This record gives sequence, C-alpha cells and structure tokens, in this order.
Amino acid sequence: MKQIAAAVMSLLVLLSACSRLGLGEQSCEPHVRVPTAANILAAQSVPTARYTPCFVTIDPGWDHVEFEAESGRAGIAIVEGTDTFLAAIVTESCDVGDAIRRDSGVPDVERYEDVTHIPSLITVAVVPASAQQLSYAIGLIDLWQAVELDERPVRLDLDDDTAADISTRLAAAAMRSDFVWFIDELDAAELTVELRTVGGQNFSRITPAEALDQIEDLAPSPVYEGNWFFRFEGGCITYVFNAEKRMADAAPIAAEENLGFYPAFELRERTDRANR
Repeated sequence: MKQIAAAVMSLLVLLSACSRLGLGEQSCEPHVRVPTAANILAAQSVPTARYTPCFVTIDPGWDHVEFEAESGRAGIAIVEGTDTFLAAIVTESCDVGDAIRRDSGVPDVERYEDVTHIPSLITVAVVPASAQQLSYAIGLIDLWQAVELDERPVRLDLDDDTAADISTRLAAAAMRSDFVWFIDELDAAELTVELRTVGGQNFSRITPAEALDQIEDLAPSPVYEGNWFFRFEGGCITYVFNAEKRMADAAPIAAEENLGFYPAFELRERTDRANR
C-alpha cells in the first residue's frame, strides 16, 4: 500500500497543473489526461491489468457507491439500501471455472458468465383439456392477466392446441412456465382449476384466486447472483452480483449500462513518459 500511495502522489503532482483531483468516482471518461484519484489508485493497485472497472454513468436512484483499492485488487460497489447488489473488481487473474463464454463486445476482452437468475415475472401456462374448456380458459386469462403478487407481475399464457395429446401438452407447459393451470370438464363447470407446480405438487378443484395465493407462497424469490468475468492482458475484472427481489431484474441492466472498462494502460504509459 505504501508503494501504491507513493505512486499516486507522484501522479497527482504531475496532474495538478491541469485538474483539481479529489478521490472522485472511478469514471470511464476516456481522456486519461484528467483521471480521478480513484482511476489512478486502481491502475496502480493491479499494475499488470490493461483495464480497471469504472462508471459510465451513476444512477441517481442508487443510495451510494463505494471504492476500494489495495495491492493486487481494486473495485467499485453499488449499494441499494444496506445491500451491495453489484460490485466490479479487478485482479491479476481469475478462475472462470465452468462459466459460459459470451461475446464481450470488446476485441481484446473475453467474457464468461456463471449466474443464477430467477426473474420477478411469474409465468403460468393455462392448459384446457379440450376445446370445450377453451372459452373458460380465455376468460380466466382476460380476468387475471394484470394481477401482481407481492409486486411481481404474473403472465398467463394460453395453450390452445387442444387437438394435441394432453400429456405432451402438460409436459411442455411445465417446461416453459413456472406453474400450470390445468382445466378439465369439471373445472369449467365449477369455475376451478388444477394448479401444478414444477416440483410436482398438484392442487385440485381450487378457485383461480386460491391458486394465485398458492403461487405467491410457492414462487421462489427473485434473485440474480453469481459472476461475470472479463479476462484480458494482465488482468481480469469480475462483476459480482448479489441482487434480490426488485433488484434481481435491474442488476444485469445496471451492469451493462453503467459499468465499463477504464484504459489503465494508457494512464500508465502517459505517466511513464512524464517521468522520463
């Protein structure tokens, strides 16, 4: 840390004539002539890394952002309430394990993702057993399509392929949806449904309102957790997600729109030239 602090002070002296630097945020501003002190600290903390994490923009809805830097590691974090739902950390290397390769959009950066995402949206497949129950199924969708459960939207999708085998239809519905409402002849007559869950639970002859109550109790809480890895020459930036409830859908969007890569190598090159 003493070496980092000394290097930072040297850079601050060199740059004091052209800018007034406080710690500031780790800005993605591409002009390395006026970096913030946070940009400088990050560049010196991992001196091999071509890039360091930075903010393209800062969402005014966030409670605050945090910065950390120590030898071999530097990062930024976004805090909502008391929870850090997203952090971006640069190190010399990272183990991507079984993460899936994705397109980074940057020629010299490799991107990998290893995340678990349970979205806020709850999907329900409405499956009438035959054409005779189709009008009842359509009526249910019209009645309940705009419903929310604990501020989570619910989408009801109709399976109207009543000529196909019902077992095949139910299996397909369970694969593409969180829950299934199966409707047979008696359900249509009694204005009920059979609620089927992915876990194999069945609730027969219950009203749609009761089915929604069960769904609210059984639906897993929204989360977006895990890591995105960005590997490049001399380093790796890891986005660490720990987002729950309403932030589960917002976290990956925030990462794409608000975070970026600061060209730390350009800052170092300029500093080296100035010290010659």
